[in-house]
Amino acid sequence: MDKEIFISYSRKNLTLVAAIKAEIEEATGTECWMDVRNIPASSLRFSKDIVDGINACRVFLFMLSKESQESEWALNELLFAKEKVKSETQKDVIILNIDGCQLNDEFRLVCKLMNIIMWNDLPQKENMFNSIRQLTGKDIAKKADPTSADEQFQLGNDYYFGQNGRKQDYVEAAKWYHKAAEQGKAKAQFNLGVMY
Repeated sequence: MDKEIFISYSRKNLTLVAAIKAEIEEATGTECWMDVRNIPASSLRFSKDIVDGINACRVFLFMLSKESQESEWALNELLFAKEKVKSETQKDVIILNIDGCQLNDEFRLVCKLMNIIMWNDLPQKENMFNSIRQLTGKDIAKKADPTSADEQFQLGNDYYFGQNGRKQDYVEAAKWYHKAAEQGKAKAQFNLGVMY
């Protein structure tokens, strides 16, 4: 269960959260853990899995919804994760509002001074993806620009096809193909010609 992101949610939101999980994994190159086995909350295995998952993760991602605010387990997981963040500098809690709900009084108290990200707000979502990449060491932006033709060609491919944590961007693809083509990389010259 050694995953970089632990997802806490209400099982009533399983379908929506599973779709969000898939998008986060694709956009950030990270693996998420969430309980989908429907283990009875009263079993010792459930408690151990939850504690182990929170202890092992770098990011605790709380899926805030009307339903999760009604879940005693979700509140307990959030409180436990907040305590862990105080003692571990390599861990963070992110609260993601997945249904536009308003905070009830109990969650308003627990989430006081915490940033809440709205899932349907694209700039906030992109900032969250960037934060997750940084927290998990997958921050592609901090790498130095490649200088070899092969690396530049690969970066061009990454942007052209939207792979390896990069969004599809033809302008960026052309830029990197051009750099590789200037160094004599035949495949880059060909791809650049196709793009033009």
